Amino acid sequence: MDVNNIKGKKVLELGCGGGQCSIFLSKKGAICKGVDISKKQISFAKKLAKKNYAEVEYFEGSGENLDMFEDNHFDIVLSVFSIQ
Repeated sequence: MDVNNIKGKKVLELGCGGGQCSIFLSKKGAICKGVDISKKQISFAKKLAKKNYAEVEYFEGSGENLDMFEDNHFDIVLSVFSIQ
């Protein structure tokens, strides 16, 4: 993924945890959403995004059930350290 060419891309981060990756990509111009099963991590991610002036939507849920999103909505779906 070329982060210098991400502006306007719709990105979903699965297992986003504290949201650091989606915040970074959002600041590069991506339209980001993040999903994590941990309510505590989602709360932290929202606070961190606000602190960093990043526009990211976060959702509590599993990467196994993404019914909250339209099919074929995202240009990029990524997961960093959540699939082991």
